[in-house]
Amino acid sequence: MSGANCCMPSLQEFLVWFRKCGLLVSAHCSVRKRHGLMVLGPVFYPKNEACSTIWKSVLCSLWISWFKASINFVEDEIASWCSGVGFIAFASFTSFTATRDSCFRYSFSNAGLRSSTTDLGDGTVMHVWVPKSRSESKPALVLIHGFGANAMWQWNDFLSPLISRFNVYVPDLLFFGDSYTTRPERSEQFQAHMAAQFKERVEKLVLCCAGVCLEEKDMEDGMFKVKSVDEAVDILLPQTPDKLRELMKISFYKPTQRVPSCFLNDFIRVMCTEYFQEKKELILALHKDRKFSDLPNIAQPTVIIWGEHDQIFPLELGYRLKRHLGDNAELVIIKNAGHAINVEKPKELYKHLKSVLVQPISPAKPGNYSNGCKKD
Repeated sequence: MSGANCCMPSLQEFLVWFRKCGLLVSAHCSVRKRHGLMVLGPVFYPKNEACSTIWKSVLCSLWISWFKASINFVEDEIASWCSGVGFIAFASFTSFTATRDSCFRYSFSNAGLRSSTTDLGDGTVMHVWVPKSRSESKPALVLIHGFGANAMWQWNDFLSPLISRFNVYVPDLLFFGDSYTTRPERSEQFQAHMAAQFKERVEKLVLCCAGVCLEEKDMEDGMFKVKSVDEAVDILLPQTPDKLRELMKISFYKPTQRVPSCFLNDFIRVMCTEYFQEKKELILALHKDRKFSDLPNIAQPTVIIWGEHDQIFPLELGYRLKRHLGDNAELVIIKNAGHAINVEKPKELYKHLKSVLVQPISPAKPGNYSNGCKKD
């Protein structure tokens, strides 16, 4: 954190930045007069729904108390401002990312899930959020997250509506959240070992921006923004604010601009340092000797959902997967979205999840289709 302190903005610049990003800062009316900001309570929150999709997973609902150690404001300025709005400035640092993680943990528990850890033997421990009370009348639904933060960060916005209809299970993949192994295997086959044992019990499947059909030669052919696996590792496992900004740029169709380094450094420290080597090995294994011809077929009805402007796994991979699965699958393209469709377009994504999971998959209906694929 200390390396970022030299470039920290002034208090007014920081508030203006939040406002430009579409956030409102709670404060006393005197702050409204000084900075033109609105009042509701001691949190930053989105001004409109379009902005909130990104911020809900990063900054929204964080209790902002202006910690000197993390923001490095001038002492008399922060003291003056805090006295005017009734806030208290603490000298010790509190992690915004860790606080948000705790909020997600509370949200999962409040929604009816409990944290469960199972030792599978051979040094493998799996953490899964499971129903506190399982209903025999509800089908089971497993939500598997992608590469990034833990499962809570990626599925929190979808819990409430899904739990009302399903017994929901949300695992942390190995080396994410509280799951880990001491075994050397790093393939996705090893990650999916438990699911593969019960594949006959899977009735239907939804795949969201899943690059399962990529090949090793795709990088050489220029399909991706990065030119090498090492470059991909540097971005997917960012260790500096600049690399995290690059990740945000290619993950979102409309990435947020000018995020202060203090927040990025905090996110990196909490989310991107643990199991760094193991996650790097996962990326290397995902790419090495990968051939499309080795991809097995899927017998279950499948819906493939993709962001129109995905720069991590380009849409071509979605078309490739659709061709591989044939009439057994439908490809839905969400317009004006990048790779992180769960963050950018949560309502559209939930609409499709609901139509697939709640209602039977039926033949394609008339609509806006291109190359046999539906566009939203």
